[in-house]
Amino acid sequence: MRLSSPPTAIFAVNDNTAMGAISALLNLGLRVPEDVSLVGYNDIPILGCLPTPLTTLRVSFDQIAMTALDLLISGRSRPCEPIQMAAPTLIPRRSTMANAGKERPAS
Repeated sequence: MRLSSPPTAIFAVNDNTAMGAISALLNLGLRVPEDVSLVGYNDIPILGCLPTPLTTLRVSFDQIAMTALDLLISGRSRPCEPIQMAAPTLIPRRSTMANAGKERPAS
């Protein structure tokens, strides 16, 4: 964040890291989202309760588990099989500038 052109947004590897980033940014005197937008990954339950609710990507662990179980039961293990994907869902909250001042209903 001390670069001559610091980033204006951070996409953290997971929500816990994003919460640590909020703390580090505040310690540097920066504001989320006014100075830096922040996005996490996983949508852990506490995110909506933070002083600045965290925008995140929600992963459907149920979908991932069902796909893994289907692959296990079917016995498909050849390397030429297509990759299975589960698309995450964006959960916008106030930690991104586009959502500053807006609240999404709890889900």
